[in-house]
Amino acid sequence: MKVNIEKADGCRRVLEIAVPAETVKSDYDAIIGMFAKEVKISGFRPGRAPVELVEKRYSKAIVQDTKDRLIPRFY
Repeated sequence: MKVNIEKADGCRRVLEIAVPAETVKSDYDAIIGMFAKEVKISGFRPGRAPVELVEKRYSKAIVQDTKDRLIPRFY
């Protein structure tokens, strides 16, 4: 993990945190698995939809959930 702190105007600081790719990938995959178990996609039984289809349909929500999980942990 790499942390970079820059001074901004006044008492403000800009914080930049680099999270290892392996950590992001493992959390991303875990969240896709959770989505695959919970979402209902027509033509598939609940929890049986292909992961690729779930990832394609819910990509924005998956990315947001990944960010929501990683930011508090590394902040």
